[in-house]
Amino acid sequence: GASLIKSKTNREETKDYSFYLDLNKSFDSQYATKFSDNLIDEQRIVQLKTGNYKRNEYIWQNEIISICNDYSKDLTTSDFGTRKDKTIFETDSSSFELILNQLMLFGNQNTQNLAASILSKTKNKSFQKALLIGIKNNGYDPDENLLKSLEKLAYNTSYKDKVIINYICDAVYSICFFMGRPAYNSRGKDILKNFLYPSYDSKNRDYARETLKKIIDLEL
Repeated sequence: GASLIKSKTNREETKDYSFYLDLNKSFDSQYATKFSDNLIDEQRIVQLKTGNYKRNEYIWQNEIISICNDYSKDLTTSDFGTRKDKTIFETDSSSFELILNQLMLFGNQNTQNLAASILSKTKNKSFQKALLIGIKNNGYDPDENLLKSLEKLAYNTSYKDKVIINYICDAVYSICFFMGRPAYNSRGKDILKNFLYPSYDSKNRDYARETLKKIIDLEL
């Protein structure tokens, strides 16, 4: 078995790998306070980046999907963020950022759609940033769900969130570039036009305008 989470009593809560192969099951995020070190091991992330993970792919992907599914479900519960007891996503948020980085490195239909689901609901800026950087590096969006989540995020992002706005621009361009379809370009341009209003910082407006031009250049 493998120790995947550390419980509040400091005893190791051991889970068999087969636990993660059933995507309908989930670990109890409400009673864990720290992700285990093997989930965020630097060597594992290096292997994912280089594509050198061979037999580990199925196990790792299902671990990551299971955890991210739990977070996505937590976001839809009415008391999320107001509970007295914090979930593992709040008590060990820096590790969860690394888990989101891994989610984006798989870059397949299932993981990209799960990223879209989280991006459309989370209000955590660090988690948004991790996902947006992942999209910038891989714009694969077969169901247009990532673009739809960016549409929603752009609408809900304050003009004060200058860094997130630029990351949204990068993510939109990445999807349009990767997918190469007129419908994506049209939707992408509409998202960027949101940032051209005078209420946004001039640097953000310039960046959105430059990104818009890059999408138009794709169409030539």
